[in-house]
Amino acid sequence: MFLKALTALALASAASLLFTMTAEANPRFTVENDSKKKVTVYIFSGDDGICSFEEKQKTVKSGNTASFGCHGHGTGRCKIMLYVNDEQVCRSDRDTCNTSAIKMRDGETVTLYNKDKKFRCYYED
Repeated sequence: MFLKALTALALASAASLLFTMTAEANPRFTVENDSKKKVTVYIFSGDDGICSFEEKQKTVKSGNTASFGCHGHGTGRCKIMLYVNDEQVCRSDRDTCNTSAIKMRDGETVTLYNKDKKFRCYYED
């Protein structure tokens, strides 16, 4: 009887560990577009060091919010580039893909807005 309970506990622990690893491997982030323009989001996997092949290309219309994900490959993050009218906005201050991509960790939100006729980004988790 004790062996059955111990086996069930071990299986439950293994299942929760697998779920945690899957969640970290496929992070999700949110883009909130408070600007007056449509934003194009290029999404790269977490381990793409040069951001050469986007996994997805999505758009977020003015005033909308959308959630996206990527294959984190164990990094717990996605890399993204944001474009408005074919011009990249909100470049990273981190050394990611030649300072062009933004690292988005699981659960983070980037808010895009206009200020002084320029596009700005605000990050929060």
